[in-house]
Amino acid sequence: MSALAYNASKALIELEQFLPTFAALLPLVPHAKRPASKDWTGALPDDRSKPEFRLCFVGEVGIGLLCGKASGGICMVDIDCDALVEPAEDVVRALHDAPRIHGARGAKWLVRTAETTSGFALRDSAGERIGEFLGERQQGVVAGLHPDGINVYQWHRRGEIPIVNAQHIAESLSTLFCPP
Repeated sequence: MSALAYNASKALIELEQFLPTFAALLPLVPHAKRPASKDWTGALPDDRSKPEFRLCFVGEVGIGLLCGKASGGICMVDIDCDALVEPAEDVVRALHDAPRIHGARGAKWLVRTAETTSGFALRDSAGERIGEFLGERQQGVVAGLHPDGINVYQWHRRGEIPIVNAQHIAESLSTLFCPP
């Protein structure tokens, strides 16, 4: 999809076809990754049914997903290195079938945790930051135009969101190495 073809209201409808009803969504500033409202951490899944909420999703407004308890434990594994997408799925088998989205580089997978999990940095075997685990009271982009002005966030895979152990993911991914 080209940047010219992105439309927030259409993207919202498409997301609602496969995201669980308990996922809390929020509008993002166009061409940015930040929420459009100051009280975004209070987003609720029920907001999706309110007409005034739906009116926020027009034109190039992005769509974020509030991670953690507000979305029934949905979190995101966000890897910023293209070369680690397949290896990450090999070492964390739950990612192999998890819903996956791509922005400009790397990938994000939707996962669920049974316990409340704060976000944290993900590091490779050299200790370099390769991404992050987006957890409680954090949000990740699920639709929109990437800030680079070229890329549109695109879903590569949809499906069931696996339940994972966040610490296991961090330990498994720390065995990988992202080439410079």
